[in-house]
Amino acid sequence: METFIQLTLVGLTTGTIYGIVSLGFSIIYTSSSILNFAQGDFVMVGGISAALIYGVTENYMLAAGGALLAGLLVAALVYFVAVLPLVVRRAAPIAIVMATLATAIVIEAVSHHLFGPTIRHLPPIIPGGSVRILGAAIGIQNLLIFAFAIPLVIVLWLFLYRTRSGLDVRAVGVDRHAAELLGVRTRRITMWGILVSGLLGATAGVLLTPILGATPAMGLGNSVTGFIAAVVGGIANPFAALAGGIVVGLMEVYISGYISSSITEIAVFLMLPLVLLLRPDGFFVPKVAQKR
Repeated sequence: METFIQLTLVGLTTGTIYGIVSLGFSIIYTSSSILNFAQGDFVMVGGISAALIYGVTENYMLAAGGALLAGLLVAALVYFVAVLPLVVRRAAPIAIVMATLATAIVIEAVSHHLFGPTIRHLPPIIPGGSVRILGAAIGIQNLLIFAFAIPLVIVLWLFLYRTRSGLDVRAVGVDRHAAELLGVRTRRITMWGILVSGLLGATAGVLLTPILGATPAMGLGNSVTGFIAAVVGGIANPFAALAGGIVVGLMEVYISGYISSSITEIAVFLMLPLVLLLRPDGFFVPKVAQKR
């Protein structure tokens, strides 16, 4: 039982990180119907930037602020280089997806050239080791991830469902052209969606780096896992996407702990076709929303 609790706590932590990445996917998709495969690079840039800045200043506030700024700048780069030119030309969605993927590959290659393959770490944000829950140990850094994710979900829900701007965002995700006819500034909403996802990704990088470290090679891997998590939960619903991340994280640790770590990635990849066959809208999308 203690092993199960320990694996569950680790899976919840990992899954929450995946959920934040999938949340970035979902926000962009909701605000523009675009899939951004540079999302994992926001995590990578945030983690490496925080580690480098902390190594120079030994100040966590500066490191976190610099990481968020770096994520914002890379998100702006993705928007102005890969997304906006194609949106202006009304290119097919698949062209924009390929453009974001190509941009992600370039960002990863440049980062590898600048920083090398070294794994960079941050010390825990709050030193103090771990605490015990039901006999299992969990690091305080892991608890910080939960502490960040809960208010994030509440704020995002209030914005999307209790503000006029949130209504505009959801309208663009449902039908971009109809929203334009109603006077919604769709390009601005798309831009802000990508910038917010850049901040989310960089924040995930800051939270993840003290636990697993950061390396240029982690970008595309996080993008793929975050995308699978978003599809599992429901990419058109940010909260369902977050839940999908937790499911993927739990499945990873259960398979690794009880079966074999060598098949963990295979199992995660197999989730994508399985979900698309059984529940293409995602397992956590309400049935009412599917009938509309």
